Amino acid sequence: MKLDQYEKELVSIAEEIVYYLMRSGISKDDGMDVTQDVLVKMLESNFVLPREKIRSWMYRVAIRNYIDSYRRGKNTRKSCNRNFFVKG
Repeated sequence: MKLDQYEKELVSIAEEIVYYLMRSGISKDDGMDVTQDVLVKMLESNFVLPREKIRSWMYRVAIRNYIDSYRRGKNTRKSCNRNFFVKG
């Protein structure tokens, strides 16, 4: 399967985002999961961004997705601690 230039550029940016997230302290697996979600969202979307806006859009969505997943995980841990580990 050959990727056209647009898809190659998206994959290249996705690799940059994984590296950026890892430098920010996120595990490689989490960074790859978040970036994969962004890449799929971009490929499945009905819009095509101009080349000069693709990178910033993907970074912004990746960071927001990670923050959302972190918050969900944090809330889940709090509820587990509160509901299951309460001394009674």
